[in-house]
Amino acid sequence: MAHNDELSLRVQKRLLDLNINFMEKKMFGGNAFIINDKMCIGVIKNELMLRVLDAEYESLLEKNHVREMDFTKSIIKGMFLTKKKD
Repeated sequence: MAHNDELSLRVQKRLLDLNINFMEKKMFGGNAFIINDKMCIGVIKNELMLRVLDAEYESLLEKNHVREMDFTKSIIKGMFLTKKKD
């Protein structure tokens, strides 16, 4: 499973612009961005995986551009993926 180098570079640049300390690591066939010892952002193929606060999770899932993370065929609460473009 390949990841999108351009998307990874965009995430990396944004984190640097925000002066956020992070570590980048190859994981799950993609790229993961670890902040405060937690995987917070991932790039898997052409999708972003994002960790969100529990209080925001349900309301963010109502947005048209996100879906529950089901990378392992089971829902991982607190994480979601961007929807793929058609």
